Amino acid sequence: MKVDSTNNRVGVLNASPAVSLDAGSATDAFHVPVGTTAQRPSGAAGHFRYNTTLEQFEGYTDDWGQIGGGGGANAFATDSYTGNGSTTAYALSQVVVSEDNLLVFIEGVFQQQDAYSIATAGGTTTLTFSAAPANGNDILIYSVVSAISGTNLNSDTMTGDGSDTTLTLSLAPVNENNTQVYIDGVYQNKDTYSISGTTLTFSAAPPNGSAVEVMTMNQLDINTPTDGSVTPAKIASGDFYFDTNTLYIDATNNLVGIGNSSPSSYSSSARQLVVGSGSGSNGITITSATNGSSAIFFADGTSSGQQYDCFISANHTDSALLFGTGSTGATDMTITSAGRVGIGTSAPSKPLQITDATADRTGGVKISSYLPTLEMDDISGGGTSFILQQDGTSTLFKHDANERMRIDSNGCLLRNTTSSTVNSSGGEIIVLNDGNRAAINVATDSTSSRTGIVFTNPNGTVGSISMSGSGISIVQSSDYRLKENVVAMSGATDRLKQLKPSRFNFIADADTTVDGFLAHEVQDVVPEAITGTKDAVDADGNPDYQGIDQSKLVPLLVATIQELEARLTALENN
Repeated sequence: MKVDSTNNRVGVLNASPAVSLDAGSATDAFHVPVGTTAQRPSGAAGHFRYNTTLEQFEGYTDDWGQIGGGGGANAFATDSYTGNGSTTAYALSQVVVSEDNLLVFIEGVFQQQDAYSIATAGGTTTLTFSAAPANGNDILIYSVVSAISGTNLNSDTMTGDGSDTTLTLSLAPVNENNTQVYIDGVYQNKDTYSISGTTLTFSAAPPNGSAVEVMTMNQLDINTPTDGSVTPAKIASGDFYFDTNTLYIDATNNLVGIGNSSPSSYSSSARQLVVGSGSGSNGITITSATNGSSAIFFADGTSSGQQYDCFISANHTDSALLFGTGSTGATDMTITSAGRVGIGTSAPSKPLQITDATADRTGGVKISSYLPTLEMDDISGGGTSFILQQDGTSTLFKHDANERMRIDSNGCLLRNTTSSTVNSSGGEIIVLNDGNRAAINVATDSTSSRTGIVFTNPNGTVGSISMSGSGISIVQSSDYRLKENVVAMSGATDRLKQLKPSRFNFIADADTTVDGFLAHEVQDVVPEAITGTKDAVDADGNPDYQGIDQSKLVPLLVATIQELEARLTALENN
């Protein structure tokens, strides 16, 4: 569906609608309401529906009536039966509204209307003869197919004089197929006469004193009446009518006015349709004497009375466009004259303001498409300042055209890089690649002690990194209330001698020699200082390297010094 707001048009399967509602590219159909006679709504002029009881389309002017829709190629439907001397009632193949739409024959003899009657019930019309046709008699019934045509068959008669071969008809048939001709009740074949305009000419003059009758199907005749000859009384029904005060058609300028007889007087580029007495540019103008009451209302077939489902309205005082749902008249969205949009608020203070104060709303903004993008432009700088975009696998955060950050499909936050090493064994959650700059800068507005990073798990806080006016402190949980089975360390010196301090360089930094340990050699002595397992690999076969927290060696060093101090003191005392 295409909404062309510039030209006030809507296209269905059509990206360039040429008229107000354009479904010209579709090849199927429109589906109108379908229901029984009992389900008819309160009629109003212009209503259109399909009646399943009568099996026909119907419309409303001052009452419901058939408007056509038979769809057949023939003008008549045919039903044939054989009499048995007792049966008088015969069901017809289609609903017939009036006997005037029937031609009935018994053994080829035309039957006058006083010889039968019709009644419709349950969607079926039954023809009942006043006397049962004789046994073996052929019964043939023609009924006018439900199509856009006259309401009844037209009848023209004359009495033959043995010499006159012409009969002037009261209307001109399209061709001979729209006529039924009888002489003394006997049907005449089409090859016994011809028609030119309204003149029917017999190939042989009807006998003197014979009764000639010609039945012609009424046609819908659309012509141009004499100026001023069609009055409201001729086209009006009930309280639905047209005149120069309600509907005005300006054929010279191709304009229509509703409640306005001068639609061309409201601008140099006149509107095609003017509703009310307002003024403005091309399009549709809806005006009212009451501020805020001019609106377009939308309702489905289940609404009753004045109930509607949604509306579009205008507030002249604030020059705002209002959108609402439900029949209470509450406004759900407002576009102000300052170009601001408010959802859930009628007075937005920002270009887009969403107020979600009700408990049954989910709130926020959701953009759903293959490639949703949220852009914020720097109008003063003339460029895009921020873009939030999804590329199908990752969510991207950009400044102008350059990507600055993304959240990848593994849930990792990446900055200045597009990939992480997340695998089945784990990996980064945050990856920062900032070159020579600080990857993370934790700042505070005070020189007093402040906690910069706190580490927690389901057991609570297990550590933190704090800053003061001149340094940082790396803090681990160590409260005695968190511990049990506390005993003094012993044998620290023997354990310390098992450690093997080394000098080495890392392969990735061959020019730098440092002091340290090999993780797997420390693991047997102080296992809590080491993470990982020697020679471990991940599920993909990549090395899963060990790590060391050298601060965990401090308790062993302290205990060793205490043991050495005790031994030294003992030696001094001896």
